[in-house]
Amino acid sequence: MITVFLSHSSRDKSLARRIAEDLKTRSIEVWFDEWEIRVGHSISQMIERGLEKADYVAVLLTSHSVNSGWVEKEWRAKIGEEAEKRKVIILPLRGENCRIPALLRDKRYADFVDDYQSGFDELLKAIEAHSGQTIPGLTSKAAMPVERIAKLAVGGIPLPCFFPSVSGAAKNALSPLEHLEIVIAIKYPHFLISAYDIFHSTRKDRLNIQKLLDKATSQGQVILMDSGLYEKKWLRARSWPKEKFHGTLRNTPCHLAFCYDNLNPKGNTDQIALALSRSVAMDQKKGDMNAINPLIHAPKPEDFPPICSLVAKQLDPAMIAVPERELGGGVLAIAKTVGAIRKALDETGRYYPVHIVGTGNPLSILIYAVCGADSFDGLDWCQTVVDHETGRLYHSLQLDFFAHQTPYGTDGELAYLPRALAHNLVFYLGWMENIRKSIKEGNVTEMIARFIPPEIHSKWQELLPEPKARKD
Repeated sequence: MITVFLSHSSRDKSLARRIAEDLKTRSIEVWFDEWEIRVGHSISQMIERGLEKADYVAVLLTSHSVNSGWVEKEWRAKIGEEAEKRKVIILPLRGENCRIPALLRDKRYADFVDDYQSGFDELLKAIEAHSGQTIPGLTSKAAMPVERIAKLAVGGIPLPCFFPSVSGAAKNALSPLEHLEIVIAIKYPHFLISAYDIFHSTRKDRLNIQKLLDKATSQGQVILMDSGLYEKKWLRARSWPKEKFHGTLRNTPCHLAFCYDNLNPKGNTDQIALALSRSVAMDQKKGDMNAINPLIHAPKPEDFPPICSLVAKQLDPAMIAVPERELGGGVLAIAKTVGAIRKALDETGRYYPVHIVGTGNPLSILIYAVCGADSFDGLDWCQTVVDHETGRLYHSLQLDFFAHQTPYGTDGELAYLPRALAHNLVFYLGWMENIRKSIKEGNVTEMIARFIPPEIHSKWQELLPEPKARKD
């Protein structure tokens, strides 16, 4: 039988008792203090015994518990075991809006704040997924409707979203540091940066990058780091060993990261998924960071859905990344693969955000988002100029055609390229907000009709998924 240790503050006893009683009705053994500790018992010894036999520690997070020394000792006792066994043991439960402890901040939590039943169902699904055991009375995953989430668990980023990529392979006149300065100055809420670029910057630039990333964090910007294998390829570097990636992770402020990905995986889908899950676990350990997410490569587009599903079950990640270029031979073929990935992930019974690597074209973002993708990154923002009216990208020297659309475009005190990039970043903020609004209000087909060429509308209609509820 599965055993759950329910860690909570005594001031939250009513909610904790309800959770404990509901878990018992699902044939889950619960270590709940008022059921276990009697007069005369040593409290510390009883808690220690309870923790020793528990398969999972469910931590009820409230303003009371995060300031409780007892609660912190209970879940911290299992942190080392979780890392050692490379399996999920600690299950955060958000009981109210409160500060999340730093060591738990990169974990997805079951949210009891607005809807108790929804939070409890999330907890049951997590226990079932991590244990591999069927929970009595839990609706079958295939039949359970999965709601599209409105925010990323880490950082609370509204979805769908776009991460402008800061890269040494941008193929323009600016360095990674100069790109980063623009993103920080604009206060774009989230961005991607390459571990390769940070490591290979000059000592002076590296120190300045560190200062800027510290500033970004203080401003509330969310930093996503990738391994830098893209930069290695395009900059024709001879090597970029994992150890240097891990060292950069340990020494650089960031909130999310992608794993050190295998560009040419071998074997069948089961073997590829297992190897990737093990690689992510190693990156998490060596990089001293739990919020490292899988970046999946596959021999064929049709391999992505089963691999994504397997990896989701094995890792329970905050997001799953796939590269646009490997998903098909054109935007419609890629959209079809994205839809298949979304369907496979939803059949797990949980909503896992899908990140498309290397997609910065606004029209592609719109199409993939409707098919089930949630976040994107790309270099288009620093390689082109966008027309805010049509969402079309133009040559980087054609800002003059569209400069009137933003204050940055006509700012005579800025050099040309910073003006163009700031103009683009303002567009992406508005573009993603419009996509989110269209999805939420259920009128995304109208947005597609406005921006997507009419010649492909009939083909596009065949790819439209069933309407999906959205969890705000």
